[in-house]
Amino acid sequence: MRRKYSQVRDLENGKEGVRDFYNSAINYFSKEFKISKKDFPKLRFVSGEHMAYDQVDNVIKVGDEEFISDMGDSIGEELGHYVRAKLKGRVGKEVEEKEAHSDEFYGFLGSKALYRASEEKQKGEFFSDGERTFEANYEGKTYPEMRKEILKRAKEKGFPKLRKRYNGAEKAGDEAEMKKIYQEAEKAGYGEHVKNLIHVRPYHFASDTDLGKVEDLKRLYSLSDKSVRRRFFRESKLYDVDKGIKKETRKKKGLEGKLAILFFSSLFLSFLFSRNKITGNVIGNNGFFSNPISLIFLGLALCLGGFLTYRLITKK
Repeated sequence: MRRKYSQVRDLENGKEGVRDFYNSAINYFSKEFKISKKDFPKLRFVSGEHMAYDQVDNVIKVGDEEFISDMGDSIGEELGHYVRAKLKGRVGKEVEEKEAHSDEFYGFLGSKALYRASEEKQKGEFFSDGERTFEANYEGKTYPEMRKEILKRAKEKGFPKLRKRYNGAEKAGDEAEMKKIYQEAEKAGYGEHVKNLIHVRPYHFASDTDLGKVEDLKRLYSLSDKSVRRRFFRESKLYDVDKGIKKETRKKKGLEGKLAILFFSSLFLSFLFSRNKITGNVIGNNGFFSNPISLIFLGLALCLGGFLTYRLITKK
């Protein structure tokens, strides 16, 4: 069996090789983030296909079915999770769902950082596809393709309806119904759906992040959840994390957003006014548009609709 497709359990010294690579990874992360080596999580080998950082027990679990050639990305990601947790004082505590997106962003960056820090021999052994990319992670699919696929699958599986039913049962305090709906959702693949929701978006923005433009990785990993999303979950990233977001940047973004919203609001309201029993034709032989008062009403409606839509979308 070729080493590229070998699992940890297939190689005589598989565990030792992974442990040696892990120790070299710790050397890099310890130096880069100024964290004592003794504070890093221990490796724990387990059965099955499993690779995860346990934040409560501070251990990284490695499944014996993991492929050796993917170990670089996996170890880099879990150490990225650890560093984020360590710098935010969360080691030993339960993971908070509200920071799941930023945690996955930092995990992906950890893979990229470890690849750049590894020796050429290690890159050949533990990184099957070179430096990690979004497309390689999802079998060549782009972010828009994955996003479309997730939405389509959710609709086909009826997840929105299941969630609505679950919320209703939860509100009514019907635990039996909640359990029934949960089992139904799991059978339909809801767990995988949630996993994709948590990972796809942050992976996309982390893949697009150029580590060569990051002057201080520790500073980046120390940002608040809100700050990292505002600076890096966007196409034009703000790499200088010590600088505030410029007013002109906010203004430009806000203006573009308002223009887009007003445009689509106008189309929507024009559609409403063009329905039968209201105008007949948008700009046709109808008295509605020849009436000055009606034109004023239409203008106010367009402005109000645009403003309300903008407030709804931008509200945090």
